[in-house]
Amino acid sequence: MEEGLQVEQDGSFRLAGLPAEGKWRVVAAAEGFARGRSETVAPGAKMEVELEPQITLSGSLHDSHGLAVEDAEIRLVPQSSNPSRDFFRRSSVTTDENGTFAFDDLNAGIFTLEATSSAGVLSMENVEVGHDSEPLELVLPAAEALIITVMAADGQPLEGALVRLQSSNASDGRQMITLGGGSAMRISSNSDEENDLGARARSAKSDAHGQIPFAGLASGEWTLTAKLENYASLPVVIQRKVDEQQFEKITLHPSAKIRLTALDVTGTPVSGAKVVLTQDGETGFKSRHGNTDPWGLHVWSDLPPGVYRISESNEEKTGMVFLGAHFDDGEEENTETRASNEVVLELKSGEFTEQQIIMAAKVIPTILVTRMGVPVSSANVVLVKEGSFGSFTNFGGIDESAPSGQTDAQGLAVLPPCDAGKYTIEGRATSASPPTKMEVLLQPGQQQV
Repeated sequence: MEEGLQVEQDGSFRLAGLPAEGKWRVVAAAEGFARGRSETVAPGAKMEVELEPQITLSGSLHDSHGLAVEDAEIRLVPQSSNPSRDFFRRSSVTTDENGTFAFDDLNAGIFTLEATSSAGVLSMENVEVGHDSEPLELVLPAAEALIITVMAADGQPLEGALVRLQSSNASDGRQMITLGGGSAMRISSNSDEENDLGARARSAKSDAHGQIPFAGLASGEWTLTAKLENYASLPVVIQRKVDEQQFEKITLHPSAKIRLTALDVTGTPVSGAKVVLTQDGETGFKSRHGNTDPWGLHVWSDLPPGVYRISESNEEKTGMVFLGAHFDDGEEENTETRASNEVVLELKSGEFTEQQIIMAAKVIPTILVTRMGVPVSSANVVLVKEGSFGSFTNFGGIDESAPSGQTDAQGLAVLPPCDAGKYTIEGRATSASPPTKMEVLLQPGQQQV
């Protein structure tokens, strides 16, 4: 709302430049007032937005033993027959070290209050919010806990690790909101399973004993992850049993790192090379993609130990030759080259390795764009592979899947590495210009056209 249109002293405003089609809503906010909004209006109409004095609601949250619950999420969800209309009236706050919370920008109405924390969950319907609302005293119900212990590889407990539990039954936390004119968009709602409070994701930090009790969890499959500076781990899948005390452990290892260097056949660093890191086996490790920087470097850090595979991230994986990995501790290379376009290496806890890629069969294209012999700056250039569709879209943009770039002050555009073969080079001085096309045969190595 800070980027909204400032109204005049008499409260009047004029929103100009709207398309004639479609319907709109107008939302207004001012200090000391709750947000207001109009119903749907058509461009050209006159309308009013009424702001009501700001309403606050405060309270405190304690567990079943009377202890204050810190870092709990308290949410207020309007109770109405149109959740999409009231989506932006949802509010959430976090409790402090004393378990207290306060909402300071509310509209009057009837809400559902939801509290989510590692100490348990709570849901209250028909919470009436008005100017005379009294502070709420919330108490979490008693429940058996799932106790997570975070430890190092040597068995020592780790304090301060951020542990997160995600239910396998949880949704993606997004909700479809329909806008005026029939258009729609997806917005994150920070919720996991709207109908099951016990299935919502929880997070908390481990204590001096490396432990965190999570109470009020729904039964079923949960994924456990933990983060701590200079440590790494893989996700752990656990089965939560029906409300009974349960103990689980997660082990963190000193994080490892891989530094990758991409070179062409002349030994020159290659920028923009697309690479991907995966881990062998069903470990829960999510693949990590990256592009090399202007020095041909890309670094993957915070890696747990395991067997990793490095390859190109695009579908055409031909033409890469991997040289041996170099280890800081002087150990012998421990890699297995299964194909010319990938390498497998075993990474140990806390290890730092360096890997080189020679782009032996790749083209490193540089395009010089001129007009009547004069270099053209800021021109868009794209390579279209023979047999593929044109790469300029109907909206004047460029298909990001095709090698593309923009010329510098000297009229030069260095494009990402690509496979050798026949291409059509398309160039535009501006997005409104028709493309100039030229067919070319690109050879492996550095090539300027």
